[in-house]
Amino acid sequence: GFFPNKVNAATAYYTALMQGMTTLALLLVVPMTQLLGWRITIVSFGILSIFTLLLWLRFYNLRIADSLPSATASPLTTAPKPITGKPSTTSHPTIKSVFSQRLAWDVSLFMGVQSLVFYTLSTWIPTAVLSHHLSLTFAGQMASLFQFIAVIASLLVPFWLKKHTVQSWPAVWLTMCYLIASIGFFWGSGQA
Repeated sequence: GFFPNKVNAATAYYTALMQGMTTLALLLVVPMTQLLGWRITIVSFGILSIFTLLLWLRFYNLRIADSLPSATASPLTTAPKPITGKPSTTSHPTIKSVFSQRLAWDVSLFMGVQSLVFYTLSTWIPTAVLSHHLSLTFAGQMASLFQFIAVIASLLVPFWLKKHTVQSWPAVWLTMCYLIASIGFFWGSGQA
């Protein structure tokens, strides 16, 4: 990979970039739809997606080309070395199935519930704003604000987790933040 020693940083930047683009799309979609109509807006986002795919494929092909041996390299330096001596008789440790590891199930459950809550809130916020007879533009702005907060969290959480050897307490803290936010959204929507 590109950042074998900086997995937290790469994950943070990648996730923040995804959230940032979602925030930008949410900010642009309502004004674009009002100005150009929904068909042109959808087509423009589709064209942007195709452009992004082509850019990614180009980057991927360059990376594959960089990992191949050079055409000018000597065949003697790139040829496999002959096997000498007796085969190894040392036993290899058995690899435990990921399905039998409790931590894998805990992480999967946490990530699944976190995704469920995040995407539920992401789609629910605009509907809740519209149900209070506020503008479509304001609904988009509130959804983008939620996404923007996710950008900040995406940048901070991986570095925060790196500092903790036991990651159960940060998971509990993040779960409580989601719970408090959810209760606030539901309570607040009933008060307006």
